[in-house]
Amino acid sequence: MKIPNVIGTFCHSLSTLTVVLVLFFCCWISVDAAQQPNILVILADDLGYSDLGCYGGEIPTPNIDALAAGGARLTQFYTSARCCPSRASLMTGLYPTQAGIGDFVSHKPNKKRGPGYLGRLSDHCVTLAEVLKPAGYGCYYVGKWHMHTTTGPIVRGFDEFYGYTKDHSHDQYDAGYYIRLPEGRQKEIDPSAEDFYATDVFNEYCLEFIKKGQATKKPWFVFLGHSSPHFPIQ
Repeated sequence: MKIPNVIGTFCHSLSTLTVVLVLFFCCWISVDAAQQPNILVILADDLGYSDLGCYGGEIPTPNIDALAAGGARLTQFYTSARCCPSRASLMTGLYPTQAGIGDFVSHKPNKKRGPGYLGRLSDHCVTLAEVLKPAGYGCYYVGKWHMHTTTGPIVRGFDEFYGYTKDHSHDQYDAGYYIRLPEGRQKEIDPSAEDFYATDVFNEYCLEFIKKGQATKKPWFVFLGHSSPHFPIQ
């Protein structure tokens, strides 16, 4: 069985995070189709900012540190201490309670808590994909969804998906658990059970979807939602 280099994979996966956010916010201007930038958003689950070298962390992150030195590094920012509210915020540009996931995903929400705690993405907000798709973008999602199965990636504007939609965390080695959407899509990348490691496959699918986007001659938007490191540094 292949033994993954978890920290190394992480650092590599996160190496463009700083500039990705800058590119994303810069794209919200009216431009001709030929000038629309491609957008890649990378989210690492439950990774504290102080874990990064550029913020004084002990984990070596030289690629991220180099980007921080030559790009933009945020020094005043806030996020939820949980994975799914953070994801809902990044996906919608809203506070978690405005997006409907105030603290966690739930199939039996307490109605007394109000619309901020629906346990799923609210019908009254739009996702990045729902904004970008009408603007001519191909929209792709890879990795952990965890914003409720009834408000899944295809329902909320994405064209293609590989990953899982049900759990907040799952076995990185369980190849059969990860799915391809829309229904009926064949897995282009399907390692054997002995060689499967989710973080690696997510990275490979991210590249696969970028190639798909390039082939369409349209601007593309890829959201790479890693389930790592989560807890306890899985």
